[in-house]
Formats: sequence, structure tokens, C-alpha cells
Amino acid sequence: MNIPQDEADDETRPRKQMRVSAMGDGGGDVEKGEEDRPMTIGVFGGSFNPIHLGHVLLAITTKQTKPVDKVVLVPVFKHAVKTDLLPYEDRVKMCELAMSGAGAGGVEVSTIERDVGESNAAMLKALKQRYPPNSKLWWICGDDVFDWIERPKGVATMKEVTGLIVQRRLHKGSGDRFFKAPINESKIRAMADRLSLEIDFIYGELPHFSSTLVRRAPGSWRAFLPQTVSRFLESRPDLLAQLHANLEADAQKEQPKAKDINDVDENGPSMS
Repeated sequence: MNIPQDEADDETRPRKQMRVSAMGDGGGDVEKGEEDRPMTIGVFGGSFNPIHLGHVLLAITTKQTKPVDKVVLVPVFKHAVKTDLLPYEDRVKMCELAMSGAGAGGVEVSTIERDVGESNAAMLKALKQRYPPNSKLWWICGDDVFDWIERPKGVATMKEVTGLIVQRRLHKGSGDRFFKAPINESKIRAMADRLSLEIDFIYGELPHFSSTLVRRAPGSWRAFLPQTVSRFLESRPDLLAQLHANLEADAQKEQPKAKDINDVDENGPSMS
């Protein structure tokens, strides 16, 4: 397991890299004659409502820095909580536009959730069937994953993946402050052992684009989206109006939820 040390640690310290079997060569599409070769797939699920620059950067960073053959974006078909998402077909289209506009070779968009009708474990099980036998799936996620993966649905989901590729998220504090939640290495190692997971982290600082930022600044949404996505929305006044309504509503709901870094338990995020 590859766990980051505190951000204040010496950046020159060598870090042990995770060993992954049956890794690809970093290329995108399967080459001719290799159709039956086991593949390593990074699976990036989300509502993508809409896809923003943070999503794009995370997908590209994973493809370029982690031992995966390709990254697959999986827009959620039917969200368990949010009922006012933009239409599924439009969210899929915006994902495709974002990745093609970024020249993101080796990053694909899958409609597997529409085909399966379910998320997480069922989706992953079906997705795995689309690749050669013994292919491995890695779940691309934020560090809040540790808050839910030992709940029943989380355990079922983790059974379908080899490991996690985790991005350290910036959490909203009071005022304009953002912070990284502390990482409790011993708890994460114990969790990985219990779930038979390998865990890798993305190092370095990605520019901070997040769904929270988009929601908290609904009038400035263009600053957070790829140009191809912005143009698509501007060509669809009905869709843009729905997006504005969603952003305004979400911003109102989230306003009281900002927490201060001093409210975070010193042992790290809850893992119940």
C-alpha cells in the first residue's frame, strides 16, 4: 500500500511504489493481437453534473501516472439521492466532449450503468465482463471513500475491485479556507487488510476544481468547466437553465455544512 505522509514531511523522501501484477504499458487502446491480454482499468464513477475540470484532471493524471491501461468514466444513471440531475444522455455527451477536447487518450466514457440499471457493485461486476478474463478494476475516488467503504454497500463494491486510487481532496473550512483531512495510516492499513484491498494515492497538487466550488459560485460556472462543455451548455438554453437551478439549490443546501479544520478529529476522518 502506498500511503502519503503528512504534507509537511520532507518531499525528497523516497516513496515506496505499489506493485501491481498484469499491468499495462500505459497505452490506451488494446493493440492488435492483445485482445485477450488481462487489462488494468481505472474506473471513475460519478454524477458528472456536469463534468468539470477537476474530473478531467483526475482522469488524465491517473492515466499518465498510474499503471492502468485505460481510465473509464461511468456517469451514474439513477442517483440514489439526487433526483434533479441533468438528463443522463447529456451528462454522457459532456463527458465525451470534455475528454476529447482535452486530448485524453486512453480515457473512455461508458454507459454501463444505463445497461445494468444499478451502480457500484452490480455495475463493476458487469463492467468487468467487458474485458478479458483476469482483468483488474481500480476504483478512482476521493479520500472520503474511507467514510463509507466498510458499510454494507461499500463492502459489496470493494469485492469487485483490486484496489483504490485515491485523490487527497480539499475540504471546505470556514470562510475561504480549504484543508486536507488528516490521514490515519494505521486505520487505513487495517481497513485495507480487512477488505483485501490495495490502496494507492495520487501525489502532487492538482488545481482545485470541485463540484462544491461550482455549486458555491453558480454565476461563475464557466471558470470550472472545459470549454467544450461550456459551449455545449450555451447551445442548450433549457439545459443551462436547469443547471443554474441545480447549482443555486445545491448551494443553498450546502451553505451550513462547511466545517472548520479545527472540527476534524486529529486521528483522521471517521471510518465507520
